[in-house]
Amino acid sequence: MVKLPFNLSLKNRSKKFWLICISVFLVILLLSLFVFRPLLKKGKSSEIATAKVTRGNIVRTIEGSGQIKANDERTISSLVTGEVLSDSFNVGDMVEKDSILYVIDSTNMDYNLKRAESSMESARLSYEEAMETQKNQTVRASIDGVITNLYVKEGDEITNGTRVAEIIDASRMLLSVRFLASDASFISVGESARIVPENAPNQTLYGTVKSVGSGTFTNSFGAQVTNVEIWVDNPGGIMENSRATAFIGNFACNEIGTFTYADAETVTAKTGGTVQNLRVHAGDSVNKNDPLFSLYSASTERSLERSRLSYNDAISSRDNTFDQLDDYQIKSPISGKVIQKNVKAGDKLESGAGSAASSMAIIADLSVLTFDMAVDEMDIGSIQKGQEVRVTVDAFPNKTFLGHVDNITIKGTSTNGVTSYPVTVKLDGEENTDLLPDMNVNATIIIESKENVLVIPSSAVQRGNLVAVKGAAPKAPTPEETNSTTGESAASRTQNKAANRAASMEAPDGFCYVRIETGITDGSFIEVVSGLSEGDEILLSQSTGDKNSAVNYTRNAPQGMSGMGGMPMGGGMPMGGNRQSR
Repeated sequence: MVKLPFNLSLKNRSKKFWLICISVFLVILLLSLFVFRPLLKKGKSSEIATAKVTRGNIVRTIEGSGQIKANDERTISSLVTGEVLSDSFNVGDMVEKDSILYVIDSTNMDYNLKRAESSMESARLSYEEAMETQKNQTVRASIDGVITNLYVKEGDEITNGTRVAEIIDASRMLLSVRFLASDASFISVGESARIVPENAPNQTLYGTVKSVGSGTFTNSFGAQVTNVEIWVDNPGGIMENSRATAFIGNFACNEIGTFTYADAETVTAKTGGTVQNLRVHAGDSVNKNDPLFSLYSASTERSLERSRLSYNDAISSRDNTFDQLDDYQIKSPISGKVIQKNVKAGDKLESGAGSAASSMAIIADLSVLTFDMAVDEMDIGSIQKGQEVRVTVDAFPNKTFLGHVDNITIKGTSTNGVTSYPVTVKLDGEENTDLLPDMNVNATIIIESKENVLVIPSSAVQRGNLVAVKGAAPKAPTPEETNSTTGESAASRTQNKAANRAASMEAPDGFCYVRIETGITDGSFIEVVSGLSEGDEILLSQSTGDKNSAVNYTRNAPQGMSGMGGMPMGGGMPMGGNRQSR
């Protein structure tokens, strides 16, 4: 009974203790809500980034890279060896086609050429002799006249020098007669002479002095005489060894003279062979060079063919040697700029595999510069010939070169399931002479561009083309404040905007969602066709992981484009400059 009050006291004290603890916890919790809630709200609001809808230029582009190629590029090499005697150019020089670049010592080749020319001349003489032998296989009449004797018949085998026929010309006779030397001194060649044949003393013939001897001799009567020859046309009765007297002017011959045929020949074979194609007989009249018969000799035919082949080979050898002399003067194959020089005067082009054919210099025709860039299959449909291309080169960081699309190859190349197509870009303008072949370039093809249009950052557009706009009811845009080409009235656009806002999903405090119509994009910024007005403040997405913040623009923007650098947040940003994808 004594302990009961004590136990009740402990129980009451424990209950009171817990009530105090709970009260303190509730007080701390309320204090936490009042103290930290403003800080949390402030931190949350600090995460909100905004921008202003403004006007600017926007450019849709496709980017790529490539290596510059010259219109034509030639590597200068040598086909011969030897010391380089001279060079007439330096790196950076412009050279004309066929201008001499190098001269190489050709002393040995000059000697070889002389030997080749000597061999060719020897072969030519041998060939001409063989042709002459073959020509002599046709035996011909040596004079005009009558065949008095024919010593061969068809099928005879004869050798070089064999007598084959006798031919005389009886149409004209030659009278050899002697005059006293004192009389002969008054006789001249071409003078007329009167002839009296011994066997026809009543017949007088006429002739012409052919020659007057320059010397004298004593005849059998002890007189000094000179021999005179006279041409006499044969009327038909004069025979060889017939005799006659002659009178020239007032002078008579001292002795009777004797007639001989004016022309008589013994025809001999000039080569050997078998007689074929006999065309004449004894007693036939022939003219000079008429064929009498032909000879056949297999050895003569073979000798002619060997000589012909040897001569042709000698000509080819001489020509090849002569052509090789050109190799000792190395000329530029094209007009262009020297972009590399590896050999100079005094250097020696040594013999050995590849040494004579190594690169001595490189000439490039830089009048036209091109490069190829690969364009993804998703973008190739946007590429057209003539589109402007802006080109940058690491070697000239502060300079932009211009070009245009020159060719689109329809044959693509697939890698890892992705197909790309080569697009050839041709550089424009004189300033491109600073560029050199094989330089790496970055290219931007201008697909589409618009000026002075409404633009907003791509990060402001959420799925469904929704944009969070500050304020519950932004003012309706005026016709001057929008770049819409739909023909929709300003009032109608305002109504649509209001309807969109009314149907908007939940947005941060002070913002509401508006559905907009978009135009082109450069990857970082998007054209606003309708739904916003210049000066509207819009909310930028803060979380790349938020599904609603992903920009879905695969139809309007080229794949693979990255955005430009950041932009000022909060109070908006000016966006009047060109926007390009990088």
